[in-house]
Amino acid sequence: MDNKLNRLQLIQNHAARIITRTKKFDHISGVLKKLHWLPIKARIDYKVLLLVFKCLVGIGPSYLKELLSMKTYSQYNTRYSKDTL
Repeated sequence: MDNKLNRLQLIQNHAARIITRTKKFDHISGVLKKLHWLPIKARIDYKVLLLVFKCLVGIGPSYLKELLSMKTYSQYNTRYSKDTL
């Protein structure tokens, strides 16, 4: 999996260099920031978290909303609470 992510990151870096006409040995992080592009791993994390948020709020895809639910916790955790053994 990491190999595929690394290859995707290389493709994104190359695309950013083409768009901005940056040289091969210049640092890419500033170029990605200038384009407002997240690195591949951060973009995947962002997309997953956004989907989860949308599902919990009720505006996500129905096939995912069915799989998620919020668990509420009591303000006070006592030894007599119903959730204990």
